[in-house]
Amino acid sequence: MEMIIMQIRFILSLILAIVVALFAVMNATPVNVNLFFAQFEVSLAIVIFIAAVFGAVIIMALGMISQAKMKAKIRELAKKNQQLTVEIGKLNNMHLIDKDETHVISGTLDLGQSSEN
Repeated sequence: MEMIIMQIRFILSLILAIVVALFAVMNATPVNVNLFFAQFEVSLAIVIFIAAVFGAVIIMALGMISQAKMKAKIRELAKKNQQLTVEIGKLNNMHLIDKDETHVISGTLDLGQSSEN
């Protein structure tokens, strides 16, 4: 299932890249770009390409941050799960010991009562 999702994402990314490339080629006229420190003329295709690359890098960085947070949460929950599993085991052992002691005590009481009769 995960492989199918990865393939779908790859295909959608490829389609988006083709659309951006076609849009950039169809709009290859020169434009003025004004930055704080400079002004220059460059092809609109290059501006579109650079904007798409910056967008992809930002999305990738945000995805990596989100994935790192999820991995940390998974590690934390796995550790908590392990602790609770150990605690359940201890409680089950205590419960079994309590049952055994109760059985022995009630057996002793039964023996004591039957000897009185």
